[in-house]
Amino acid sequence: MMRLRGVWTTNLTGFLIGFGMYSSFVLIPQFVETPKSTGYGFGSSVTQAGLFLVPSTLMMLISAPVSGRMSGRFGSKVPLVLGACLALSAFALLALAHSQHWQIYLASVLLGAGLGFSFASMTNLIVEAVRPDQTGVATGMNAVMRTIGGAIGGQVAASLLAATLLADGLPSENGYTVSFAVMGLALVAAVGSALAVPRRRAHRSQLIPLREPQTSTD
Repeated sequence: MMRLRGVWTTNLTGFLIGFGMYSSFVLIPQFVETPKSTGYGFGSSVTQAGLFLVPSTLMMLISAPVSGRMSGRFGSKVPLVLGACLALSAFALLALAHSQHWQIYLASVLLGAGLGFSFASMTNLIVEAVRPDQTGVATGMNAVMRTIGGAIGGQVAASLLAATLLADGLPSENGYTVSFAVMGLALVAAVGSALAVPRRRAHRSQLIPLREPQTSTD
């Protein structure tokens, strides 16, 4: 099943997007909770750190239904590529600018929108790529790939921060910048794999409008 282009490209995209998504759950809260005395943190409490992730959750709720409508109109590949691009822009913003609260909130919005678009479209792409009797296995495999990507992404992010610990036991700002950049590179690869997903061919019934049956007046 993994030899099918529509399956392995979608699973690879899910792996890479999961890589970035779960790393954000490590990086963003820890970054904003860093004391202001370090010169880059916000000194947020645990509750305040959670609020920085609220926009991401809300955008996932909003963008997922929109992704379904886009899939019906343009095909599921379009929202997948769009979602990967939005997630990429979130990490690019975090790598380049993270000194103000609004920058973190904006990145959270972009990331949530990207995840909503991409995750909602992946299931459709997987279902379209396999036989009806294989949908259960194929969709389950895609969920596993996203989880594996998330597990690896979170560990990579934590390792990058641990490699830049200062004398006070806190990571340096450069450690966060490098971590955000690495996640951005993973999302660049996700955009590439999303573009490699084969476009669904419209069914013949979608191309030829149905005619009303002619009734005899005799």
